[in-house]
Amino acid sequence: MRFILRGSTALASCTVFACTKDSNISRIYCYCHTAISVSSPHNNRAIIVHMEPIKDDGRPVALVTGTSGIGKATARMLAVRGWRVIAVGLGADENIPETQRLGHSELLTYEMDVTKPADITRILGALPRLDAIVHCAGFGIAGSAECTPMTLARKQFDVNYFGVLQVNEIALPLLRRTAARNRKRGRVIVVGSIGGRLGLPFQSHYSSTKAALEMYVEALRLEGRRHGITA
Repeated sequence: MRFILRGSTALASCTVFACTKDSNISRIYCYCHTAISVSSPHNNRAIIVHMEPIKDDGRPVALVTGTSGIGKATARMLAVRGWRVIAVGLGADENIPETQRLGHSELLTYEMDVTKPADITRILGALPRLDAIVHCAGFGIAGSAECTPMTLARKQFDVNYFGVLQVNEIALPLLRRTAARNRKRGRVIVVGSIGGRLGLPFQSHYSSTKAALEMYVEALRLEGRRHGITA
């Protein structure tokens, strides 16, 4: 039997490595599933079913999706600079307290699935204002375009692309109202990738989600301009 390894360049960062056999030809195809910003939802941290309303004290509020990597660094940077930051994601580190005091501001961390409207509504419903949304949540899969399981490809779009749309659908009205009330532009920031400009071998599905986001943000930028939103 002949063994062919697909996606071998990404093996060093794999969190899950699996192989499937093609019954039509004597080959075994392997693919790598590696998390980028979203950790596994199977953790011991309890999901908060109710979030206490936050009072408006005049400080800008930012919603940051993704509690590790770029999301974690972005949330801390904004908090240090005086923003009230709501960091949300799956698999938040259980060693991190829900509220962290950073200088004169705070960083609040909560569990939230970007694909579930009920989770998003629970968080947004507790916010008195919203001045910025930073989308960092996502994950990557590495494998050949031919052999990546369709379930993983669909999950890739569900989180990386439709997750951004789902959050924005619920959050943009509050962002727009805050911008109008304070006469300041609200901001929507979506973390992109070179994969959105160049198709990456063995990451075709990841590249596709990032390319789709490029066009989505370009259109949102034009649509939101008249409503006080910069994307």
